[in-house]
Amino acid sequence: MKIGKLQHNNRRDYPLVPMGDLVIFPHVVVPFFVKKSPTVSALELALKKDRDIIVGYQKYPAKSAQLQDFHEVATLCHVLQVLKLPDGNMRVLVEGRERCKLNQINKKEEIVIASVKLISESNDIDGDIYSLMQTLQNSFLEFSKVKKRIPRELVSHVKKAETPSRLISHIASGLNISIEQKLFYLEDRPIKQRLEELAVALQM
Repeated sequence: MKIGKLQHNNRRDYPLVPMGDLVIFPHVVVPFFVKKSPTVSALELALKKDRDIIVGYQKYPAKSAQLQDFHEVATLCHVLQVLKLPDGNMRVLVEGRERCKLNQINKKEEIVIASVKLISESNDIDGDIYSLMQTLQNSFLEFSKVKKRIPRELVSHVKKAETPSRLISHIASGLNISIEQKLFYLEDRPIKQRLEELAVALQM
C-alpha cells in the first residue's frame, strides 16, 4: 500500500489519527496531545513520509477503528511539529489542509490507514457570497468585542480572509459550539449554506 500518494478517483491513503473532542479546519493551526500507542505509530509513519495525516472524528469512544465508528467528513492535516514528552505522550502541532471523506479504513500492522476522497472547494465570489462574507466579518468583530477571550490572532485571520472557505474555517474554529455543530461547517455542503448558517450562529 502506498501511503500519501495520489490514487485513482482522487483517492489517497494516509495514517489516521482518531479525534473525539476537537475539529480541525483547513487553514487553521491547532495543537493536540497524543497518548495511545497506535496513534503514536501513525504519527511516526507520517513523519517518515510527507508529514500528512488524516484526522478522523469518532462518533463515540471506541477501542476498534471501524469505518462506522467515524463521521464521514475528515480533515487532511500537515504535521508541523511533534514534541515527545517524558511520559511517552506527544504534543503535536498540525495545520488543516483540506476537507475529505472517509471511504475506507484498513490496518497495516498496528497502524490504521484511511483511504479518503478530497472534497473540492469552490471559492467563487458572486454578489451574494461577497455580502455574506462582509456580514460575517462584521458580525464576528462585534462578537469578539463581547467575548473577550477571542484570541487577537483569530480576529486578524477573520479580517484578512479573502475566500469564503478561509472565513468559514477561522470563524467556526473559534466558536464555542458542539463537535457536531462544527462538523456541519466541515461537511460537503454548498458554500452559501455554510456561510448563512454561520451568520445565524453568531447571532445566538
